[in-house]
Amino acid sequence: MSAQVETRRRTAIRTFAQLCRDLEKTSRRTEKTRLLSTFLRNLEPDEIEFEVAMITGRRFPEGDPRVLEIGVETIWKMTRSAPQTTLVSAPLTMKRVQKAFDDVASAFGEGSRNRKRNLIESLFGQASPLEREYLARVLFGEMRIGVVEE
Repeated sequence: MSAQVETRRRTAIRTFAQLCRDLEKTSRRTEKTRLLSTFLRNLEPDEIEFEVAMITGRRFPEGDPRVLEIGVETIWKMTRSAPQTTLVSAPLTMKRVQKAFDDVASAFGEGSRNRKRNLIESLFGQASPLEREYLARVLFGEMRIGVVEE
C-alpha cells in the first residue's frame, strides 16, 4: 500500500500582508468584515487559529502561553537592517512563519538567543518589504489595522 501524499495550498504571507494593508486603509466596518471573511474562508482549517492570532497582533493563539522572548531592540534592528539573501525561491507561507515562531519559542539554553535571532532574521530575509512590515508589527504586538477582539 503506497503512502498518500497530502498536498495543500498554503497561504502566502504576501496574502496576509495585503489583507493587513487593505484593513488599515479602510475605516468602514462593513469593508473590514468583508475583507476578513473572504480571507478566512480561503484558509485551510489548520491555518485559521494561527492567522487569526496574527491578525490581532499575537504571535500564538489565545490560551497558548508560549512567548518568543526576542527583545524590542533586536526586532527594531532587524527591521532597519538589510535583509539576508536566501536561496529559497518558494513564497514564504504563514505555515513557515508559524513553524519559525514555534522553533523560536522552544529555543532555550546556551546559544538560544542567537538561534532565535537567526530564525527571525531568516523570515525577514525571505519576506518582501510589505511582508516584513507586518511581520514586525506582529512581533511588536501592535498591528494597528483596525481589527480588535471583542
